[in-house]
Amino acid sequence: MSKNTLYEVLEVSENASAEVIEKAYKVLAKKYHPDLQSEANKKSAENKMKKINEAYDVLGNEEKRKEYDKVLEQEREEQRLKQEMELERQRIEKEQANQASYMNGYKVKRRITKERVRDFFITIGVMVLIITALWFIPPTHDWLVSFYEENPILKAIIDVIVSVITGIFSGIWEFITGLFT
Repeated sequence: MSKNTLYEVLEVSENASAEVIEKAYKVLAKKYHPDLQSEANKKSAENKMKKINEAYDVLGNEEKRKEYDKVLEQEREEQRLKQEMELERQRIEKEQANQASYMNGYKVKRRITKERVRDFFITIGVMVLIITALWFIPPTHDWLVSFYEENPILKAIIDVIVSVITGIFSGIWEFITGLFT
């Protein structure tokens, strides 16, 4: 769409009457006529006068004006549709970016907060308590021992965890006994 409409060139509203358009044309023609300008302003006045004449040629003729109004409306509708499409494209890109940060319904990037750390340790504590309680029930004790012995990967993981925990507690014990000796 052009930057200035013919209505803007003639400095009238789009619903101006034919009389208003003619009067605006006469006022602007008198104001910008090249013969009434200084030598320095003649060239710009000629250009302005060409635009004013072209605008009046279209808007002063009822048929041409109706055709121009249709074209102007089409251009505005196209511009509006382009803006809507751009907004929709931006919305889709944003939605895709949001979806990319999720995997199987869970957000991939998770911020570590105090609450999550606390919940993690509470969960581990509850699991340890449950397994400990099951350890002292004879049928489950036998099942847990056989499950541990039959699964080499589980056995390796548990052995590492036990050795780490044993090392931590023995280090703490040595530190405490070192304080009192």
